[in-house]
Amino acid sequence: MKLAEPNVELIHRYVELLQSIEEGLEYVEASFKDYSKTEGDLVLADVLDALAQLQSANGQLQVIFAGKQELVGTLDQFKAVIDQCFQLEGKMEQPHEKQEIVKKSIIPSLSEWKQLIEPHLQPYTTQ
Repeated sequence: MKLAEPNVELIHRYVELLQSIEEGLEYVEASFKDYSKTEGDLVLADVLDALAQLQSANGQLQVIFAGKQELVGTLDQFKAVIDQCFQLEGKMEQPHEKQEIVKKSIIPSLSEWKQLIEPHLQPYTTQ
């Protein structure tokens, strides 16, 4: 399937944002042990904003790929990542709980979903 240039650009930005989110979560996770990484909460807030951007872009991708049910289904599964993020509500000032949610819920959920979506998007990032 050949895509119009704006759609290819959207996919490139989407994949880059996904990579940035993963790197941000690595920093946040490291900040739980390395107290010199003082920006952990700020980076986590940025990650949460970026996840919301991905969710918004998923709507656009679902329109672009309306005929590719497996890809659309994988995009729908992103909701599981967002659901994990909602566990942070009211817990941002509770370091231990926040750490547990990030390490045991958000990171694994995102990693699992990323492994599912990347093979679908990879052909479009090499066009």
